[in-house]
Amino acid sequence: MPRGGVQRCTLHRFLVEQGVKPWDEMPIWVPEVTSTEHVGILGVNVSRAVESGLTFRSPVDTARDTLQWERGRGPHEWRAGLARERERELLERWHQAVRTQSPP
Repeated sequence: MPRGGVQRCTLHRFLVEQGVKPWDEMPIWVPEVTSTEHVGILGVNVSRAVESGLTFRSPVDTARDTLQWERGRGPHEWRAGLARERERELLERWHQAVRTQSPP
């Protein structure tokens, strides 16, 4: 499998197999077919909100502004997301799988 050709479903499967917890360890990530705990968020009908004027920002703008906000917060303890060591471990496993061209 080419280095850039890893499909999203393969990454989702890898994260699930590694026991990554949706929302707790990976905020905003909900594996559509493997988790029923947060599945309701995937089916929320927002048409009334859109009709009432709700607009959406681009992911790039959101990521940029969130990073700027985060950097302005100063030192603090994280309460959600992967612990650094867990992230390092997962990345090592993922890169090893990609190098051997057999993502889990």
